[in-house]
Amino acid sequence: MDENNNTTREEDKNSNLSLSRKCIICGKELIGNQKKYCSPHCADRSNYNKNRKRYLAYSKQWQKDNKEKTEKYRKISMIRYKENGKMNELMRKQYRNNKDKWDSRSRANKYIRTGVIDIDRKCKNCGLPGDKLRFDEYPKTKEDILKAIMDGKIYYLCSKCHKESVNNRRKNIT
Repeated sequence: MDENNNTTREEDKNSNLSLSRKCIICGKELIGNQKKYCSPHCADRSNYNKNRKRYLAYSKQWQKDNKEKTEKYRKISMIRYKENGKMNELMRKQYRNNKDKWDSRSRANKYIRTGVIDIDRKCKNCGLPGDKLRFDEYPKTKEDILKAIMDGKIYYLCSKCHKESVNNRRKNIT
């Protein structure tokens, strides 16, 4: 009988351990008198999540006010990204996830570059010389690419209009 009682006590101890408190951000076990967060870092993350819009607005404003610093930091980070080999890894991942889009873009660019398909190189929105090719659909064959150009589903945009269209799409997605 005593052995059975000891077993019951151990089970009770184990069940109490499973009811331990955890950090609401990372899930680590809380120690001592910690209420919600295991560290100041997790508390900061929680604060960011609550005030995300305000932080993003501040960040965008700072980038507008400090264009030289922003550009400098972006260049440095891209150099590091490329040196670490992460850029190639990212490109391969994007290709694997969107093979049809990549193939369509490369074929269309090849046909346009070699002169097989003629397309007006003016921005569809403002009429300035366009330098960004925009795809509303991604056809696979030469005939479908030509038809999409005629229907206005593949067209050129200038850098400014292209940036606006990308930002509008991102706003609509989120």
